[in-house]
Amino acid sequence: MGYSSRRSQSEAVAGAFARSAVTDRMSRLRAEASGGEDLDLLTAMALCRATVRALMSISALSHHEMVTALEHEIAAHEKQDEPNARVVAQMLKLHLKEHA
Repeated sequence: MGYSSRRSQSEAVAGAFARSAVTDRMSRLRAEASGGEDLDLLTAMALCRATVRALMSISALSHHEMVTALEHEIAAHEKQDEPNARVVAQMLKLHLKEHA
């Protein structure tokens, strides 16, 4: 077995170990959470908010396109006849007011 082959295997093992450590840490964080909050959902939402803020700050055009996309989402949620959809629409409206 050559040096590069052993190195590739070592890197693969190190990567698997790192992923395992991250997964274990995430499991511990979920177990430590109180109030029954769904941490996967909260994490996804935080990442989405950060992405929207970043995209809106790139340029005036990207800001305009994000506002247009959010307005489309608001209209789509308002058309649905269910309470959760209305709440989502209200939350998106608040987001637009904060970042207009």
